[in-house]
Parts: sequence; C-alpha cells; structure tokens
Amino acid sequence: MGEVLIGIDIGTTGVKVAMFDTAGELVASSYQPHDTSYPAPDHVEQRPQDWIDGTLEGLRKVLAQSAIDPKCVAGISFSGQMMGQIPIDCNGNLLEESVPIWADQRAKAEAARFLEDFGGHEAYYDITYQGHPVHMTSIFRMMWYAKNKPEVFARAVKWLHAKEYVLYFLTGAMATEPTDQCLGGAFDLKAGKHSAQILSCANLSADLFPDMVESTDVAGKISPKIAELTGLQAGTPVSVGAGDGPCAAAGSAAIAEGDAYFYLGSALWGGTIESQPFGDFSSRMICYRHLIPGLYHSQYVSFTGAIGQQWFVENSYSELEGADAYERALAEVAAIGDEATPMFLPFLRPGGAPHQHGNASGVFYGLRNEHKRAHLYKSVVMGIAHSLQVLYDDVTRVTGRKIDELTIIGGGARNPLLMQSVSSGLGIPVQLLADQEANCLAAALCAGVGVGIWPNASAAKESGIFQRTARYQPDPAKKEELALAQAKFRTSIEIAKQLWSLEPN
Repeated sequence: MGEVLIGIDIGTTGVKVAMFDTAGELVASSYQPHDTSYPAPDHVEQRPQDWIDGTLEGLRKVLAQSAIDPKCVAGISFSGQMMGQIPIDCNGNLLEESVPIWADQRAKAEAARFLEDFGGHEAYYDITYQGHPVHMTSIFRMMWYAKNKPEVFARAVKWLHAKEYVLYFLTGAMATEPTDQCLGGAFDLKAGKHSAQILSCANLSADLFPDMVESTDVAGKISPKIAELTGLQAGTPVSVGAGDGPCAAAGSAAIAEGDAYFYLGSALWGGTIESQPFGDFSSRMICYRHLIPGLYHSQYVSFTGAIGQQWFVENSYSELEGADAYERALAEVAAIGDEATPMFLPFLRPGGAPHQHGNASGVFYGLRNEHKRAHLYKSVVMGIAHSLQVLYDDVTRVTGRKIDELTIIGGGARNPLLMQSVSSGLGIPVQLLADQEANCLAAALCAGVGVGIWPNASAAKESGIFQRTARYQPDPAKKEELALAQAKFRTSIEIAKQLWSLEPN
C-alpha cells in the first residue's frame, strides 16, 4: 500500500481514529468511548487524559488493523469538539484534571454581565456572528475561572481547545486556528483575528491563546515518546486540523462557494458555504470560518436531530435491539400507508434553532385512539424532516442562495423514510456519501494538504476522495401534502413557545 493519512476526531462521546488511503478509502478505524461528568448543576465536564488515552489506543489499533509500515503514514490531523478551554501552565502542564466542555452552562452570570458592559447581545453578534447561547462559548468560562478559581486562572498561560491539547501532547507544539477560535467567543470574523474590544471587556488578553495558523498547516511532528507508545514513526507531520462543525462541512464535500450540506446526528445543523460572512441576529444564524481560507460556513444548529428517533425506537421497540428495531419500525410505517399521523415537535433538548427557546421540549399534537406506535414513529421522523426544512428555509432566506442539491451526512441519513421526506419537502435531490467517517476524512484532508499530497482541498475533491452513494429525488405527488404539514409544524412551534414560556427558567 502507498501513503495513508490519519484523521483523529475528539468527539463528545469518544475518540474516533481513522486511516485513509489517498483515494479516500477507509483502511482502518477505531472508536474509544469516554465519560462525561456532571459535578454540579450546569456543569458538564470531561477529562483531557481520556482524550489522550483514546487517541493513543486508537492509533495503536489502526496501525495493527492495517498492518501498514508506519513510514507510509504521510500525515495526521484532527477534528475536535469546540468551545473548549483547557488551562496550561508555564511548564506545559495541565492545570485541571477535569474541564468544562461545550455543553457546560456555568458561565451564564459572566456572559450576562459581559453583554451589559459591552452594549448588548446584538453589538457582540455583529463582531462574532455567533448565534449560540453566549454563555456556552469559551471566553465566558475563562471569566468564570477568573472569578471562581482565581488560582487556576492566574497560573494559566495558555488556554487550548480539545484537539489542540491532543496536538500538544503528541508533538509538543501549541497552535490554534480560525475555526475553533470562531466559537471561542472573542473572534472578529471579518477581521480574521481576536477582537481587542471583546477581550478588553472580558479582561482577557490575546496572548492567552496559542499562535494562530491555518487548519492545514503542519504544527508539529510526532515525538519519539509518542512513537514508542503508538508504533508511529517519530517525525510524522501533524497538522492542526479544525473544529468538528467545519470538519463536518468539509467531510460532506462542501468545500466551494454555494455548496450546501446538513449533518443529521444526535443534533442537527447545516447551511451553505460562502465567500463572505452572512449573519442574521434575529434568527441567531451562526457563521464561522471554513477550514479553507477565504470561505465561511453560514448555518443553524438545532440541539435535537436524529436523537429524536433514537429516543422513540429505544422506548417503543425495546423488544428488539439496534438495526432490527429500526427495520421493524420502518416496516410498520410502510404497513399503515397514508393513514393520518400526529404532529411532532422534535425538540427534546432545549435551546438552539429554530425556536431559540431555553425551555423547549418535545410535543405530540393530534393524538387519537386509533394511533399506534407506527403512527407515532412516522410522526417523529416527519418532525425531524420538518425541523430540517425550517433551518434550510432560513439559510436560503438569509444568504439568498438557491440550492440545487443537498448533501446530508450523519447517522440519521441511514433512514430512507427520513431522507425521502426531506427531499420531497424541499423539492430538491438529497445526496448521501459513503460511510467514510466524515469528520475524520476532513481531518485527513487537512493532513494531506499540509504535507503536499494535494495542493488544496479542491484538488482533493477532484481526485475522488468523496464517494457518493444513494440519491433521493423529490416526489411531486407529495408536494402539497408536505407543504400543508410544514405550515402546521411552524404554527405548532409558535403555539408551543407560549407554553414553554410558562415554564420556570
């Protein structure tokens, strides 16, 4: 075998390590789960050592599975969970055994105080283009540390994101890049650098972050110690990589202006690739740098995606496991044909688009005696499809972009009923890709560009590394029915907002 590339995805639930050849074929992969702890209300933490252990074990496993000569590993890079803040002291030591991750919400008071001092949320959004709940971004947890753990804050000379900590452990090099810094909370998107105005208001300084390079830049090389621990060759180049959101975009082949994609995993997000930032404060559109310089990704994020169908299947088809349960659910849906089903709002996690409501919850509307589990399962699937369409419509409204084809990746894309419903609802083809581990593939792309296998990401795409599979065409016979259902879905959200607002915050 010729040269191979390794992509490492530091995810929320585990570390995925995948090896690809330069044609994009998956050679070997390994997944090592890790735990999340909840030590106090609003506190969500993980141990950086678990990321290291998962990475080292994954590297050992893919090298063993592939039986490849380590000299053939041309480069390594990363995808990583975003909104991190890992404090490192002047000797390069980790200061906290367990650190907050993106889902942590402890910094609400710090964010509220900052926005009041800064002149309001919209003024902050106009610089950062970040539609996420403000308190979930990195700098506000750094402010929390300054107030609540001043001894840690005083000793921290650098604050790293998840993938950057693993990069540092493997190579001894510290570096960051624009995609992760976009969700760090202090990045001026148009200027392409940290905002002095934001940092000043937060009582932070730019030197708390590593030097910024591009995602494809080689930041360091595998150290002799790591070579001994994993079997890799010492000196193997390692590129810094990108955040998991931008990697999902690149891994779906959305690497040119006008490309569009959605990721449908436990959460749901997606949008278009643009040559300039697009934002909309009223709908909290999120925009950040693509891993390709000069491009941006404008998107919306719903915190509930395919986890909605997972929740229903695990609870209502518990006599079966895994794929068998989903196959039974789809077979039962086929048997009921066009029988009426309830409406389902799939917002099992609060916050996020399209409602931006902190008390959001799932809602069934229109339940009747004759409804069985198949009717409810179909309504759950359709609710997810309707939610995606709302986000899609908002993206096209803000960007003015006409989309001719939508690529969808993630575990939810395996559901043919869901994919056909999305295609028919949007009125455009939906394209799926081979199960190539999209985030790891994007990380491998960063590595490949970094070491010169391809001159740029476009050349990598043209070489055929993104492999298309199923393609769904819209069913014109469903157009009127789905348009009516979409209108009911949107109305149901507005009514539900009134109910959610009655709940205590």
